[in-house]
Amino acid sequence: MSDYLKGKRGRLFVDVGAYHGHYSLLLSGNFDRVIAIEPVSANADFLKGVIAIRKASNITIIRMAVKAGYSPGTVLRVV
Repeated sequence: MSDYLKGKRGRLFVDVGAYHGHYSLLLSGNFDRVIAIEPVSANADFLKGVIAIRKASNITIIRMAVKAGYSPGTVLRVV
């Protein structure tokens, strides 16, 4: 999967279930903005530290879970 994604470029990449941010970090140079969604605080804290070390300022961490399904009127707001 990593080799496939390395060739992708664009404006926004959303890493749902980011864990320690492997894909977020891998693709931060290819996308204008990366959103890493990770509900587990320990994982999000680890990723936050790695982002600081790697100076990947285009990665935003959102600490919440995502569920499958569609609910009319429900919108994910990205800030």
